[in-house]
Amino acid sequence: MLKTKSFEKAKGRGSKVFRELFGEIQDPRYSIFNAMTNLSAVARTATYFDDVVAQNAKVQQGGGRGFFWDSEELAKAAVNSPGTGIQIQKIDDVLQKLPGGNSIVSPLSGKYTTKEIADGIIKTQMILVQV
Repeated sequence: MLKTKSFEKAKGRGSKVFRELFGEIQDPRYSIFNAMTNLSAVARTATYFDDVVAQNAKVQQGGGRGFFWDSEELAKAAVNSPGTGIQIQKIDDVLQKLPGGNSIVSPLSGKYTTKEIADGIIKTQMILVQV
């Protein structure tokens, strides 16, 4: 029988050997760099959403279906949800799942989209975080 050991109950900073092995960072510039990187990612995401909303408005003004709607009823009617089975999702639920989602002020707030588009937004943002 194989026993596994856990360090969950360990207290304190750990031994100097472990800190050196796993790379304890003491340089304050690293924290500043990480904060700036995270802030930049949030700003790029917000800009991306601004562009998406502008493109959606163009499509809908030109008579197209678009991808985002102001109410669940409009969304269901646009995609013929009862006939197609396409599910509608509130975009605010999607924004909360994104990295920095609580920090993003988005023009998409309060809008609705299809579940497929919502899932796509989440997946692309998660890929960007991993890069």
